[in-house]
Amino acid sequence: MLATGGLLLRDWVLRRRRRLTERLAAYESLLAHSMVVGQAASALRLTLQIRSGLGEGWDIALRHRKPLEPFDLADRLLRDFQPLLAAWTAVWAKGSEVAIPLANDLVDTCVDLIRVATEPGREGSRVGRFLRGERWTADQDRAFTEAHRALGELRRRLAEVLRHEGGEEVVQLFAR
Repeated sequence: MLATGGLLLRDWVLRRRRRLTERLAAYESLLAHSMVVGQAASALRLTLQIRSGLGEGWDIALRHRKPLEPFDLADRLLRDFQPLLAAWTAVWAKGSEVAIPLANDLVDTCVDLIRVATEPGREGSRVGRFLRGERWTADQDRAFTEAHRALGELRRRLAEVLRHEGGEEVVQLFAR
């Protein structure tokens, strides 16, 4: 009887540890993949700036560069977003009441960051943008910076939840 109770207790402890490990892995995955999406947003914005304007048109016409393929771009975005969405689903399945709303906000912020990053520039005239390429207003640049900052803040808050639930000391993550 005592041996059976000991085995049941051991199994319960092991299940509990496994669930905690899975929960923390879901948080870690969401944190890592949200960073990838943040980097992709910056790359998209830079690509819009570099791969636009009259010079880009000449480079494509003279076959110095391939035109951007919409399907290639969509594939790249799906490659970045699929693991993020899988991690988000894992947080829904295994996460705590504190982590789930943070995960929801984090994914929403990733989507918003991509939206802001790919917004057409409004700096200058249409003719100027045609000649020089995409240029963003100071307000658009601030919105992009703020969207990046919001992503970083949500990542910090989720990392604090991860550390707390994992039994680690919560530390200043942006310390220098």
